[in-house]
Amino acid sequence: MLFEFLGPSIDDMDEAELMAKICEIAVIQKNTSVHRQEFYNMKQEEGQSAKQFLTKLRAKADHCDFRVSCSSADCNHKSNSYASEMIADILTAGCYDQDIQGELLARSAKVQSLEEKFDLMQALESGKKARQQLTLPSTVAAQRSNYKRSQQQKLQHAHNTSSAKCCQGCGSTQHGPGPTKP
Repeated sequence: MLFEFLGPSIDDMDEAELMAKICEIAVIQKNTSVHRQEFYNMKQEEGQSAKQFLTKLRAKADHCDFRVSCSSADCNHKSNSYASEMIADILTAGCYDQDIQGELLARSAKVQSLEEKFDLMQALESGKKARQQLTLPSTVAAQRSNYKRSQQQKLQHAHNTSSAKCCQGCGSTQHGPGPTKP
C-alpha cells in the first residue's frame, strides 16, 4: 500500500517523513466525538483496581482532545486542557463499587481534584480489602475445622470397617470376625 500510495517518491523521503506517511495510511482515525462517547461510557470492571481504571481513562482521554482556547487576547488564545476534570468525573461516575462511589460523591465538595479523588478511591479500596482480610482468618479456621472433622470421620469409618473384618478373639483378618457370643 505504501508503494502504491507514494510511488517512486518514497526513495527521496527521510525516516520521519516515511513514518508520518505510514501512519497516515495504516492508522484509521476515529472522530473525536466517537472517542468522547466511548470515554463517557467507561466503567470500572469488577476486580479492576483504581490505578488500572485511571490508566485506561487517561489513555482514552488522550484521544478526546479535551481542550478549550482561552478567550483572552492577553495569552494569545492559548489552548488549555480540561482532561483531568473529565477524568475525575468518570472516575467517580464509572466506579464499580457502589459503596466507594457513594463516598466519592459524598465528599465531592471537599475532594475535587483528580489526584484527591484518586487518592481517596485507593484508600477506600485498600480499606475494603483490609476489612476482608480481617474476616478471612475466621473463615479459614472454620474450613480447617470442617476438614479435620471430615478426616476424623473417614478414619473412624475405616477403623469401624476394618474392625468388623477382624476376629474378635485374636484380632486376625485371616478368618473374619468369628462367632458372636450370645
